[in-house]
Amino acid sequence: MKRINNPLTIIAIFAGLAEIACSVALVALDKEIQIIFVWFVMGFPTVLVILFFWVLWWKPTSLYAPSDYSNEDNFLDAIGVTIKLKETIDSLKTGLESLEAQVESQERAVAIDNELDKKIDSFKEKLDTSWAEVDKFQKDLEGVKTRSYIKFGLTDELKNEIKAAAKKENKSIGQLIVEEFEKRKKGDGHV
Repeated sequence: MKRINNPLTIIAIFAGLAEIACSVALVALDKEIQIIFVWFVMGFPTVLVILFFWVLWWKPTSLYAPSDYSNEDNFLDAIGVTIKLKETIDSLKTGLESLEAQVESQERAVAIDNELDKKIDSFKEKLDTSWAEVDKFQKDLEGVKTRSYIKFGLTDELKNEIKAAAKKENKSIGQLIVEEFEKRKKGDGHV
């Protein structure tokens, strides 16, 4: 027996069996219902055939099954799946390359950020060390000032006089102290 693999053949067999069954049943019906039944028996297969050709017109690939072809790749080519699949794969590759480029640029940006963070941390450490040295120097300088005030026997009143004199002569306090030291050294020979 020959294999039935065409949808039109299946519809024809169904319509033929329906016609035979209806013809047998038609004689047993009343005359009033026979007219309606005849219209149904003639109209139903016609509607089926019209719907079949409408589907075939808008989607001709539905007429064939993969088994109708000797090679199923030919079936995929015939319905255009291969072309669509290649286009989809190409667009996915393009999108993937774009994503890879974005990931690489993000990785470079993260590496640069990490390097900058390390340099900033190093600079902060050096800055903290420098501030500590400045604080130490200021404390040492205050100690020197205090020792020089004590050595010269300067009181608060005398300090204020020295500051006023420095301001008046446009000299620093250090310059005035050095000058005073030189005067005393010349005057009595000891400091």
